[in-house]
Amino acid sequence: MNDIFRQIAKENGTTEKAVKEEMQFAIREAMKSAEPEAIAFLESSCTGRKRAADRKGHSNDCIEC
Repeated sequence: MNDIFRQIAKENGTTEKAVKEEMQFAIREAMKSAEPEAIAFLESSCTGRKRAADRKGHSNDCIEC
């Protein structure tokens, strides 16, 4: 997965850390959505609408399933 972050960072002239932070922000914002499509998508994901911290061994900033 780090290869993907590295590639995105290179294509956008930024750092891997900045890419991850932006993704984390977008995920947190999406989890706040009241849109039915967003809710359905998040509930079908591996973590559902739970915060990653609810999963053993993961921090609040975890973006991996």
